Amino acid sequence: MDYLQQLARVVESNTTTPVFFNSDLPDNMLFQRLYKGILSGAYHSDSDAARDIYKKTSLYGPYRSLKTELCRRLENLLFFVHFEAASSRIKTARYKCRR
Repeated sequence: MDYLQQLARVVESNTTTPVFFNSDLPDNMLFQRLYKGILSGAYHSDSDAARDIYKKTSLYGPYRSLKTELCRRLENLLFFVHFEAASSRIKTARYKCRR
């Protein structure tokens, strides 16, 4: 869960809206719930997330598949993140503070 939290924060802070939120399919609604729950800190463990999303106390197949697919999609989004733009915003802010 820690890796997924870090990955979600990196993607969230460097993109406007993740690509997989563009569809209203029920499958994407589960991705959205898991992603937003991870970012908000609502899920401290995998069992918390599985309990909220699937109403199951144990980690069973569909939750593991959802988590793996979310991780894969977030890793793919890293290829489209413009880290230079984020870096230049930080440099601009530092410059303004030092002026």
